[in-house]
Amino acid sequence: MRKMQFILLCGLVLLVGPSASAQSVTWSAPQNVTGASNVLTGNIFEAYGFGPGGLASTTINGVTFSPFDATDLYSTTFGNLTLTSGAVVGGASVGAFSSLSAPFTGLPSDYQLLLGSSAYTDCVSCSAPLDVTLSGLTIGTAYEIEVWVNDSRGTVGPYRTETLSGTTPATLDFNTGTEGGVGQYVIGTFTAGAPTESFAITGVDCCGATFPNTASQINGIEVLTPEPSTMTLLGLGVLALAFLGRRQSGPVRSA
Repeated sequence: MRKMQFILLCGLVLLVGPSASAQSVTWSAPQNVTGASNVLTGNIFEAYGFGPGGLASTTINGVTFSPFDATDLYSTTFGNLTLTSGAVVGGASVGAFSSLSAPFTGLPSDYQLLLGSSAYTDCVSCSAPLDVTLSGLTIGTAYEIEVWVNDSRGTVGPYRTETLSGTTPATLDFNTGTEGGVGQYVIGTFTAGAPTESFAITGVDCCGATFPNTASQINGIEVLTPEPSTMTLLGLGVLALAFLGRRQSGPVRSA
């Protein structure tokens, strides 16, 4: 019995692989917002839209984003997500970053709600990064993150940006055009080496912005865990059947 348990354990280790050490998020290239299909689907760990108290939940591409109340605090936690900054983290009112012009108006209504409000650092003339911390993670598990930033007001233009820290940092545009222009989203991956993982959002006052603004902002976030691969499930099933077969086939007793 002990020998079979040891063999089973070794098989599991070979199939699953060694636990990864802690690492920062690796971000892909940012993409312009286009429609509901931007939203990843799968095993949702956390998904939030940001704004003041009274913000409603939104559902996009089958994913429900719960409201995260960011109302004038230096640190705010909901579920397994914490926002922290050296400046006050405020919640932009519903629709504050919306527009009555296309392409923003061509987005699904719930997508407009998600992108129309945000959490941001109340700091327009200083550098105040917004730290995003995920908790409750399972060590050795791979996670996928998607983050959105948007400001579709005509006063912003295409010049306001912010950078997300990580193994490969990402720089996102708040607006890809003028009035009604949309922002961007980016997808990142990491394997948890600890129960928490953090990254920083740093606003940039860049090259001809309509108004000086280094506020850091987040309009939406979702975190996913991968579904077990077919080969892993198949391998576990084979090991389980072998274990059960060995238990049932005991020594044959003579009459």
